Amino acid sequence: MHDVAAAADLASRAGGARFVTVGHSFGGAVAVQAGMVLGQHCAGVLTLSTQSAGCEDAGQLADHVPVLLLHGDRDEILPPDTSAVVRMLIGHGELEILPGAGHLLSEAADHLRDRLGTWIPACFD
Repeated sequence: MHDVAAAADLASRAGGARFVTVGHSFGGAVAVQAGMVLGQHCAGVLTLSTQSAGCEDAGQLADHVPVLLLHGDRDEILPPDTSAVVRMLIGHGELEILPGAGHLLSEAADHLRDRLGTWIPACFD
């Protein structure tokens, strides 16, 4: 979490004003926590196969922050229910279950490129 905050601070010194946090697995909780810390500077939060541990206070994420949670239905490490729990804790956001995708989501690579290539820039509109 401190690394994400430090990166945002460094980017802000170069003119960055808003940020989308992204995290996979354990990093999903980091992305959610960083989104809460960044407050008005958070443009969006994206989790990939996230865990729910570390997201207990996720309801503090601002309601206006777009949230996208992506999880494979064949995740061999964390069941898709963990992303559903995080979405519930946040209180808003979109959960997409990716058919046939495991924990690394490599089976959904083309879909992820298309989806994130649209979703992330839209967070800055």
